[in-house]
Amino acid sequence: FINGVPRTNFLAFCTHFLEHNKTNYAPGTYRRYKSLIAKISRYKKRIDFADLTYSEIQKIRNYLFKEGNASTTVETAIQGVKMFLNAAKKSGINLALDTEDIKVGNTNGRRIDLSIEEVKKLKAFYFSEYINKSYRIVLGYFLFSCKTGLRISEIQSISREDFVNGCFEYHEQKKKRYRSKPITEGLSEIINGDSDLFVKKFTNEYINRELKKIVRACGINKKVSFHTARHTFATNFIRLGGHVKDLQNHLGHSKLSQTMKYSHRVEEESNKTLSIMDTI
Repeated sequence: FINGVPRTNFLAFCTHFLEHNKTNYAPGTYRRYKSLIAKISRYKKRIDFADLTYSEIQKIRNYLFKEGNASTTVETAIQGVKMFLNAAKKSGINLALDTEDIKVGNTNGRRIDLSIEEVKKLKAFYFSEYINKSYRIVLGYFLFSCKTGLRISEIQSISREDFVNGCFEYHEQKKKRYRSKPITEGLSEIINGDSDLFVKKFTNEYINRELKKIVRACGINKKVSFHTARHTFATNFIRLGGHVKDLQNHLGHSKLSQTMKYSHRVEEESNKTLSIMDTI
């Protein structure tokens, strides 16, 4: 690997490194890094390591802003640049800067989740006679995630045969392990809603595109992607009285601080209701 590494061209190195480490990344992460390389290539077709100074990284940041990217998207991109530079450093490539001094801003966008009533609205559409076949399958996967918190890549790994003896097994992408969960009554209802669910698969891009149409058809005015289902599961779990430590286990978070953000979200909602006491 070291012998074949491009040692002058930063973008060539990024492509080489990503392809040689493809199996170490979840499909979504791989696509995100691939997209990042394409974005920077549109800024400049070639950037040498010797030219990658703090000033040049700021120019990349400014270019991404001018292209209409949100601030969190831009900072995530800079975080990716920093990752590739650290990988280059480990490969023995001399850099024109110290990666520790590359400051990355806030990469946490506003997490969109659906309320309990909005999930019920989607569920009613799922079981209605007016929904077309492809919508029903896409929505079935989304509702399954709303009830389990599974990522799209984890749901894509499940087949119909994995539902055995009241449980199902799936591959947890982040920790690269297999986990088992019970099939609750609500999950069983979703699974049995269409016999092609977990048989017919679609690309992630198709699912996200169709989801936007589905939520619009249901009168939900929110910017929804498949990952919204994971946030929806977590937030509604807390709303319904679930314990944050149990939620940590369900989501597979290694740190409780990762899970606490959902508890804080519900706490913020409850604080808004304090004004009802003004009527007394």
